[in-house]
Amino acid sequence: MTYWLWMSAGGMALAATVIHGIWGRKIYLGNINAAEMEGITKSLSAVSWDAFSVQLLVSALTLFYVANNPDAALIAVPIIIMSFLGAGVFMGLYVTGHKNLISLPGAYLLLAIGGLGWVAL
Repeated sequence: MTYWLWMSAGGMALAATVIHGIWGRKIYLGNINAAEMEGITKSLSAVSWDAFSVQLLVSALTLFYVANNPDAALIAVPIIIMSFLGAGVFMGLYVTGHKNLISLPGAYLLLAIGGLGWVAL
């Protein structure tokens, strides 16, 4: 059963990579490019968006690796912690006034990835 928990966590991280890295990037960069900001601000914003997509991809690959190599389960601990902390950022921003975040999938996906990893661990 642990195998399927790790694979589910990895699958969610991979789905999050696709959602964030392709679909979300198109929406986000459209909004950023339409905003009145300096060019460097737009560029740095794009970098931070893409860096998080890479983080999600590395998380997925690591979780898939752990599913197939259970003796390496401890390497998933930073991913589990990062997932919970990332969800915490969403929740913290939500309670401080960014109410539109409730409709975005980020916190839910990160909680699911962290939760499945925690249960598998």
